[in-house]
Amino acid sequence: MKQLRTIIIGLLVLAMTASAASRITIKITRGVDSPTNIAVVPFLNSTGQQLPESMSQVIANDLELSGRFKSLSRTAMPGLPSQQESIVMRDWRALNQDYIVIGRVDNDNGRLRMTMELFDVFTGQRAITPKTYYAQPNAMRAVAHRMSDEIYEHITGTRGIFSTKLAYIVKSQRGRSTEYRLEVADYDGANAVVAHRTPMPIISPKWSPDSKKIAFVTFDEVGRSRIDMLDLASGRVTNEIQFKGINGAPAFSPDGSKLAFTNSQDGNPNIYVKDLRSGRVQQLTDHWGIDTEAAWSQNGRQIVFTSDRGGMPQLYMVRATGGRAERITFEGNYNARAQFSADGQYIVYVHGKGGDNFNIAAMNMASRQTRILTATTLDESPSLAPNGSMLVYGTKQQGKGVLAWVSVDGQVRSTMPVVDGDVREPAWSPYRGD
Repeated sequence: MKQLRTIIIGLLVLAMTASAASRITIKITRGVDSPTNIAVVPFLNSTGQQLPESMSQVIANDLELSGRFKSLSRTAMPGLPSQQESIVMRDWRALNQDYIVIGRVDNDNGRLRMTMELFDVFTGQRAITPKTYYAQPNAMRAVAHRMSDEIYEHITGTRGIFSTKLAYIVKSQRGRSTEYRLEVADYDGANAVVAHRTPMPIISPKWSPDSKKIAFVTFDEVGRSRIDMLDLASGRVTNEIQFKGINGAPAFSPDGSKLAFTNSQDGNPNIYVKDLRSGRVQQLTDHWGIDTEAAWSQNGRQIVFTSDRGGMPQLYMVRATGGRAERITFEGNYNARAQFSADGQYIVYVHGKGGDNFNIAAMNMASRQTRILTATTLDESPSLAPNGSMLVYGTKQQGKGVLAWVSVDGQVRSTMPVVDGDVREPAWSPYRGD
């Protein structure tokens, strides 16, 4: 119990070091053995003006960063077609390309009209009929992400994640003043904005299922923890939970109507659930050990949580209505911070076997078999992409905190090092509107 209590206290006073201008870039360290070859031809710009974004470059980067595609460089392209009639398929087949993407950007009464087409090089047939989007110039990157999603889903059969967001916490030091920021960026780290700033520490950000709010833990002037809620549209922050004792580890139910959290008002930390509509609070666990880090199953019927009731931090499962908890992890002396996959078939979590060796693992819920996904040593805070194919987590490289990706099958890996300072506690958004 002492080990987990130390971990909880450490989380509640966690300090992340980063500069005021933190910037994330992504570098693929490992992809699939046989990626799909795709040529994203530079879009024809008929607007007569310089555009703020290269649609083709954003799309190519998106597909490359998934680890499942290899994009053809512009210099290797045999031509720059912008319409089907201009594509000479034999030239692209000679370059072993599987698909080719073409498009154009036109002016439409002050807006931009952006059109994309996908062709199967082997058959020579159109794979995606022309998709047209309208937006202002400053929204070009968002449109490119949507196009990437279309392409990715058509080819792989899995919904893309390029239009999703990442939230994370940074800390900056200005003289003797410390500032903590909750930042939100595109999935690839671009377009980062400060969603909330405060002189008090922030930890444990969690998205609401509709991606409109983020719950997080912060502190008052005397160090008492509380759970606040940020409305992303208005920027308004409201206090949601501030009971006696520790308040931490918020987690939204799949329908967004409830919030699970940890509280120690009766002495030991236990799992509670608050109905966000009625305000009613239910105590879910009642044990002398420390119960924390609740996460809901996708059907909302079960909750997995971390507890040291067996002597070491392990994962337990309990019905969302309460009852007897079942231990589900037995390998290693530390298993914590779990999250269910979108289909409920597996969970991902932090796994340790002793010392400072902590990795991200995935457990198949049917077979209870565990697979280690990462090869670094100080991995933490896993957060799954909404399609369940990838997860982002925090780790260390050369003494600096970085964000990293890994696919759930372990084949694809990439890192997102911050140029200046450290970043912690990543949280991957759900699909917007889901």
